[in-house]
Amino acid sequence: MRESLESEPLRTLEIESTNTDQLLFKGWTTVLPRNSCRQYLKPKFCLVVRSLNGQHNVIVDVVTSSLPLSSVNYLQLDGVSPRSWKQTFRGMVDLTQLHLCRTAEGLPAALSPNSPKKKKAKKAGRAAANMIETQDELDPHLCLFPRLEYIRLEAVRFYKIYKEPSSKDFMKRFERAMKSKRYKHSKFPHVDIVRVFNFAEEEHTRLKGIVQECTWDGSVKLGSHR
Repeated sequence: MRESLESEPLRTLEIESTNTDQLLFKGWTTVLPRNSCRQYLKPKFCLVVRSLNGQHNVIVDVVTSSLPLSSVNYLQLDGVSPRSWKQTFRGMVDLTQLHLCRTAEGLPAALSPNSPKKKKAKKAGRAAANMIETQDELDPHLCLFPRLEYIRLEAVRFYKIYKEPSSKDFMKRFERAMKSKRYKHSKFPHVDIVRVFNFAEEEHTRLKGIVQECTWDGSVKLGSHR
């Protein structure tokens, strides 16, 4: 697959979890419009991979490692959250647009630089739990998606329970990422909120205060379940 894409670089990559045991990979050699009807745009390749044990993270790592990612400008993940964003997508140095559907759990950590203190604490915690951590996740100098300028969050849950906010909720972690030293001198350009859950005008106002532009479709769906 890599050989067939060397002459015509991959510009758009879409990874979708179609059900509990399948992943769909699609790639285009053009940057697709954000609101295009993609079913009418023939991809350069389409790959369906079945996982008998639901090991989606392993499949994503294996497939992406076989693709030339350095020219990808647009990445869409639908129902997919890699275990280590920095390991899986570190080759996407030209990515400018990121579209996340249904889940965005790993995004805040992927965009936040790790301090040396946190790095040591994380190593110690992993060692105590006898878990393996990649160098990408611990490397405080690795800047993932250095050219990223647009994030669309679609059908993502911002709080587990809207009336009982926690520091572990996506909203809190995403705010911290947007306020991190990575964006200290230049606010993140554009966050687009579409059909999300447990998000209202208060959250929109907060995000507008920490990014250059935050657009929202105005839909409000509050509750502890989708």
